[in-house]
Amino acid sequence: MNPFRYTFHIDGKTYTDRPYSWYLSEKAIMAKVTDPRRRRLFLGLTIHSYDHDWLKANPEKHEEFKRLYEDWRLHRLKYFAPNSQEQLDFLNDWDEHDIVGLVAPNRVGKTTCGVVKALLSGIIPLDPEWPIFKEHGVKWRRFQGEDQQMTFGMGSYEWSHIKSVVWPRVKEYMPDEELGVYGVTHKRAGVGRPRGDPNFDRLPHVILKCGTRLKMHAYSQAQANFESDAYNGFLYDEQPPENIFNAVDERTRTLRGTHYFTLTPHKVDGRPDTGGGSWLQKLFTGTEKKGHNIVSFNTSLADVPDWIYPETEKHKAFEKWIHEPTRVKNHKMLREGRARVLGEWHKTSGLVIDEWEPAVHVIDEFPIPEGWTRYRAGDHGINNPTAFLWLAVSPPDPDFGSTVIVYREYYSLGKLVAENVKEVINLSGNSRHKVEMFADERSGMSLQMWEEHQTREQFAKTVLDGRSFGLKDPNSGKTYGWLYKMHGLPVSAASMKMSQHWLPILKELFSVDYHAPHPYTKKVMGRSKCYIFRGCTNLIRELSGWTYEEYRSGGDYKNLKETPRKKDDHGCTAMAYACQIPLRYRGDVYTSVWTDEERKSMAHQTEEDEEYRGV
Repeated sequence: MNPFRYTFHIDGKTYTDRPYSWYLSEKAIMAKVTDPRRRRLFLGLTIHSYDHDWLKANPEKHEEFKRLYEDWRLHRLKYFAPNSQEQLDFLNDWDEHDIVGLVAPNRVGKTTCGVVKALLSGIIPLDPEWPIFKEHGVKWRRFQGEDQQMTFGMGSYEWSHIKSVVWPRVKEYMPDEELGVYGVTHKRAGVGRPRGDPNFDRLPHVILKCGTRLKMHAYSQAQANFESDAYNGFLYDEQPPENIFNAVDERTRTLRGTHYFTLTPHKVDGRPDTGGGSWLQKLFTGTEKKGHNIVSFNTSLADVPDWIYPETEKHKAFEKWIHEPTRVKNHKMLREGRARVLGEWHKTSGLVIDEWEPAVHVIDEFPIPEGWTRYRAGDHGINNPTAFLWLAVSPPDPDFGSTVIVYREYYSLGKLVAENVKEVINLSGNSRHKVEMFADERSGMSLQMWEEHQTREQFAKTVLDGRSFGLKDPNSGKTYGWLYKMHGLPVSAASMKMSQHWLPILKELFSVDYHAPHPYTKKVMGRSKCYIFRGCTNLIRELSGWTYEEYRSGGDYKNLKETPRKKDDHGCTAMAYACQIPLRYRGDVYTSVWTDEERKSMAHQTEEDEEYRGV
């Protein structure tokens, strides 16, 4: 609930020091405050609303109203008040953190709050006696540009947003005298007409009366445009690409500058600046810090006063996005709704597996019962990590069918095939044994061949990504599939079909029936066909941030490609290979080891053999 106390001036009556809850209970006053046919003026925590005829009958009050309106028009910042405690905390966080974020849904004034934050940061001189500082709880900061020229940057995802939203907010809340040729008082001074906008086609910047330079950017610009100036601070309106932040960060660091973010956590298709699973979500949730002290504040639709966003419309939004999805257990829509109206990160929006729900899919470990069918799937990495997953399939339940459990993972970077094989076999609780020597006629070397003895865990199949399976190791000249088998892991080439073939299978595995009881917690919180042990931290992390590729056309971000991003996806890729085996309960589990005939075939294999070169 809105924590502030307001004063209302309504047709000659004054109601002082009233909480927002009081306002909501006074329907007659609510009607007069929100009636657009009346003369109204919102001065932060002081609200004026007058009937036209009443003002005409009270000329002194009418003149006072006109003076207030004129002062507000030229010095809107003077009367600014935040909409929530979180917005106030965002505005007042100066010394402890050098990255400060405001995460909020649309229509709560986050861009305005970001612009106000920029203006309060010491880039212009401000009067400490203004109501914003004396009455509204906002901290005053001294002008920092007395002995140096201040440079402050502002950016958003495209120029149209700079023109239609960011720059108009700057003009509204910047004291008019600081705007110079862009201020409305410029014409009154007899020095020509005020200008409308800077030239947005040529790296727009505005020199203020106090000497501070405001420089505006669009994220669609080349990175070099963000590296040309050192910034005392930078405001990012909506989420920027990571490379843009890194470029600005290098320039702000030289001046000990601060980064301010105002962003919507709801994912909009084709806009990489929004939604969960992004690098900025990781930054604000503590997964990554980039050497900074970081804080973010969350504000919701419920905090916005009725005269800005009517309560009747809020109720409609909450019914659509929160109450109805809750009643019908539509958790996917509910997650989107909580982002739209509560300002929470839309954790699954834009994710490849948007069915992903950690509360359902991540479970505590338990001993895998004897008789379940086991599989292994691996994604070999050369410059990237090598990842292997262990999966078990339960006997079919008469109502729900079989359940897949991902019960173990292996992630490693920079290890040889022999090391990977040894680790995978050891983690399986198995051993490997020498079988015979292989004489490589080309190199003249003798290589020891190994075989896994699946004494503890038996696997119906172990697959390795088809590309690596058929790719030659530059040192030995042998394919990686051949090397994995030579060192004892009985791998087969995984299917290398396009994502449109395997993605529906994987998504079906993670689909959730929210009306069914969870098989392990026994609560009615949803049932899936696939669960992951809590110890598989890398796979869980990857699934929480695995997104689709996005592309640009003419500098603008367009719709998502139907292709998962090839970044930080090694366990997810192994999961894609596994689901194509296919994963099913086999009952009579067999051990997949080499036969004498297969060993003999390998012993005579040459570089021209196609058998182990992949799919």
